[in-house]
This record gives sequence, structure tokens and C-alpha cells, in this order.
Amino acid sequence: MRIQPDGTLGAVLASEGLGFTETLVNGAGGCRSRTQIVMRDVIPSYSPEGQGCCRSRYFSRQSRLPCTYLNGDDMVFGCEGKVEAAKDSIEEVSGKGTAMVDTLAASLACSDHSMPVGGGPIMPDCDLSMLTFDGGYDAMTRAILERSDLSGKRGRRSVNILGYGLADMGWESGVETLTPLLNAMGIDDVMFVGCRNMDPHGISGAELDVMLHPQRSSSTADYLETRFGIPGLRPSLGAPVGYTATRNLLMEIGEMMDLDPSPAIAMVDKDERRVRDRLLNLNKGVNSLRCRNLCMECESSIAYPLTVWMVGKFGLIPRSIKVTDKEYLPELNDYLGNLGFPGAMDGAMPDDPDVVFTDGIEADLGRKTDGASSYIEMRLPFIRSIDLLDRTIIGPRGCRYLLDSLLNNASRFRCGQPSNADMR
Repeated sequence: MRIQPDGTLGAVLASEGLGFTETLVNGAGGCRSRTQIVMRDVIPSYSPEGQGCCRSRYFSRQSRLPCTYLNGDDMVFGCEGKVEAAKDSIEEVSGKGTAMVDTLAASLACSDHSMPVGGGPIMPDCDLSMLTFDGGYDAMTRAILERSDLSGKRGRRSVNILGYGLADMGWESGVETLTPLLNAMGIDDVMFVGCRNMDPHGISGAELDVMLHPQRSSSTADYLETRFGIPGLRPSLGAPVGYTATRNLLMEIGEMMDLDPSPAIAMVDKDERRVRDRLLNLNKGVNSLRCRNLCMECESSIAYPLTVWMVGKFGLIPRSIKVTDKEYLPELNDYLGNLGFPGAMDGAMPDDPDVVFTDGIEADLGRKTDGASSYIEMRLPFIRSIDLLDRTIIGPRGCRYLLDSLLNNASRFRCGQPSNADMR
């Protein structure tokens, strides 16, 4: 049984993150409802329903994720006619194009993909239900860009950030923490392709495609390089998780674009010094992390820099490092092997995990059943009903969130150091 998000959900988040099209769910109403719940969690800002949503029965009085509402007749006779009618109705109401996502039942039983390329809704040339989340995300992003008008040019220096979007924790805050760093290097336009509210015409004018999560954007980057000649950058240390990986990303972007990264690196260094001063004030708590068990389950582009940071800076011992894809698996294997911990990639979660980086559900369950360990929420599915502190895991702001959660989520590391609690 698959318990990780699949390619269908990845395609929905990619389409909604781009925002160029309406995302048509080709399936039953329940499939739409479940996806809408996820969308409400990953798009935290409220937006009222558009007036036009009542003019199409496929929107069913809600302005996001129209649906074909497949029934038994469609399973027998096919749904081509309903898809065509839905596309026409949606585009009349919204004025946008339509990207369609087949649910599992639709792809198996009744979808007809023989419609001409120019006339039907935008959809990847693959079965989304058979792909991983990352594969579906990449396939849908590329499909939409292939059918979009990207002919615009920019007179200013610009980069595209690929693979980062609604699936990332605190993506709005991630945009806010990375953009000023890149601006400080002399990059005028930083286009996060997947974080909504972006002009598609500027994509083709970028000088560089930065694949923050290559496993979620390599096909899209290949397309942009083939069509527009935009080179792609696969960060050697993965996503900017931790101060070292953030500096490394800035230096690699500077090298690719012949820009001086030192102003941006100085901003990162300044933030790290401020955080270091606070950690020194809790020196016993920080030092007690050494030789504690480190466990995580996440994307390889996050697991690699996070493991390097936690092991190199705090002396944690990698015990169970599980990744959901293979993109940075060779680098992780080499790093852990050189440290003398080659078994960490296949290691089972120990009975006494000290530090666990995981998804929101597992983190919440861990805190409730094991108050002595530190469980840090960092990936889908999220458990918080609302986030007013702009948490993210990338850039300097992400470093603060991860360290704050690491040191405050458990009582095991106190080592008898007096605190305000002792006054009671």
C-alpha cells in the first residue's frame, strides 16, 4: 500500500502553484473534496470565492479545483464528452486555460487521451497515478509550460527557481528569505516557478534555472534549456537547508552567472553569528546533542544538507536516514560511508530516537507518545491548523525554525542546567 503522496497530488500542486490554468479534477466528487482539503492547508492565505464559480456546474460554487464528477455511466461509456464540456465551461468562466488531472479511477476505466493536442485540456503524457509525487509534479509543470506563452524577454538579470512550491513547508516564507539574498547579489528578478502570482512571460528570459529540488524539476529544466537555452543548476549540497548549504547555493549561482555572492553570504554569516550567540548561552543544552541518535524521513534534496549540518555542527549520530527519492542518494551514501555509518541509510528507527525530522503527522504522534525525544515537523502532511510565525526550512529563516524546534521540543537534553522553571 502506498502511504506517500502520489503523482496525481503532485500534478495538482504543480498546476495550482503555477496559477496559469484552472486545474480540472477528472474523477468523482470525493476525489475533489480530499484534494481541496490539502489545498487549503498548503495555501494559507484566504481568498473569497469568485463570482463566476456559480456560472459553471463543474465549479459547484467553489472557485478552486473544478471537477467532472464522474459517475457510473461515465465508467461504462467514457468521459470524453464530459471533459470537453467541462473545459469549455471552465474557460468561459475563468478566462484561463485548463489543466486536467486524472484520478486513478478515471485513468484506469474511462479516460480517452486521443483528443488532439491543441484542443483538449493540458495534461502530462503519462499516467499520473503510477508516478511518485515528484514525478507528477515535474510532469505537470513541464506540460503546462509547453502549452503556455513564454515568449517574453527581460532586460534585467533574473533566475527561475524550479521544484520549490506548495509542497514545501512555509513556501511563502521561503520566497521571502531567499529573494533578498539573491537580490543582494545583483539578481533583479527571482521567479519562483510554482509559488503562485507569477507572470509566465518572464520565464523564458531568465539566465539560469536553479533546481532547488532536482527530483521535482529536472524534466522541466531540460525543456527550458532545450527551448530557450537556459542552463540549469543542480545544487551540489542540495536545497539551502542549513547555513553551509545556503552559502554553497549562493556561491554556485554566483559562479554560473558571474556575480559576486559576498554581499549575500555576509547576510547569511550575520544571521548565523546571531544564532550562534544564543546557542552559546545554552551551551550545555547544545553540547548535550553530541552522540545523540539522528533520524529522518524526507526528500533526498533536504536529507543530504540536513544530515551534513546536524552531524558536522552538532555531532549527532546518523541512525536512520530514509529518503523518498534517489536524487542525492549517491552523495548521502558517500558522506555516511566516509563517516563510518554506511548502515544509516537502511537503519530502522531505534526505540530511543533522540532527534527525528519527519512529516507533521509522525511528529505529532511522536510528541504524544515520547515526550523525551525531539520531533521536528518539516514536510507534508502538515499538522498545524495555522502558522502565524512564517516557518520554513530553507535559508536563514529555516535554520532558526529547525534549531528552535530541535532544542525546544524535548526535555531529554537539559543536563541539569538551571532554568526559569527551577524558580518554581
